[in-house]
Amino acid sequence: MAHTFQRQNRSYIALNTHWEASSMVDGRVYLRDLDSSSYPFKYDVTDTEDPTALDDTISITNYFVGLGPVVPCDATLIKVSHQFAEVGNVDGDVVLKTFHSTPVHASNAFQTLTLKHQEGVNAIIMGTPINRKAYSITTGPDTTIDQGWDAGDVVILGLYSANATLGNPSVEGSTTWLFEIKGNATQ
Repeated sequence: MAHTFQRQNRSYIALNTHWEASSMVDGRVYLRDLDSSSYPFKYDVTDTEDPTALDDTISITNYFVGLGPVVPCDATLIKVSHQFAEVGNVDGDVVLKTFHSTPVHASNAFQTLTLKHQEGVNAIIMGTPINRKAYSITTGPDTTIDQGWDAGDVVILGLYSANATLGNPSVEGSTTWLFEIKGNATQ
């Protein structure tokens, strides 16, 4: 979903996605699964590459790239907001990763995703099974790397589990990316 608004002679667009993942295993990036018709926002496809620094890349088949919101015009990422709940008896960290990708329009081609933002939630500790704890995090991206996105680029959310010592995290929530539109583009 996309929303546009203006403020102080600047134009902005907000892109949003809902997500859920269960029984996440440490050390893997979870991406949205196209095959899950029962759970349209389920993240259970994993990539074993471990991007930890901004501008790190991973490669996936382009089969998954259509699953993120498309940036409709040239824009700069200025804020990322996550609202989510942790489910179950878990002690561990969940890192929410924002990847940038320019689509490759070829069958079975590999797509490069570049890590542009990541936000960790440390020491998620649940007291009893099937307990929930809600989180809300809003941060600005690291401006030391290029946060410029071109029209047609895709925003891909990756979920990452680290340091789970009691069970494997299960999370569900939504993420909103706020972009400032470059130039005089209007939507």
